[in-house]
Amino acid sequence: MLHAVGPDALLVRSETVLDDALPPTAPPHHEALGARVLTESGDERGTVRDIAFDPATGRIEEIRTTSGGFPGELLSGLGDYALVVRTG
Repeated sequence: MLHAVGPDALLVRSETVLDDALPPTAPPHHEALGARVLTESGDERGTVRDIAFDPATGRIEEIRTTSGGFPGELLSGLGDYALVVRTG
């Protein structure tokens, strides 16, 4: 398959053929606000009240819970059951 790229229409050859009939799979949606907060070791740390984002980068700065706050870099994951933070 050939692709035109850039202002000079540089041709790039690709052996990958994508099936346009199949929609891309998106991860399931999980609501963070109101979610239970657990540490990786299973200790409960309240529920999520708010999440503060850096307006320039969109990175999570702080996860605010009913029992205090956590720096965004401690976020481990969000699932059906809880938002998980690393201890440390």
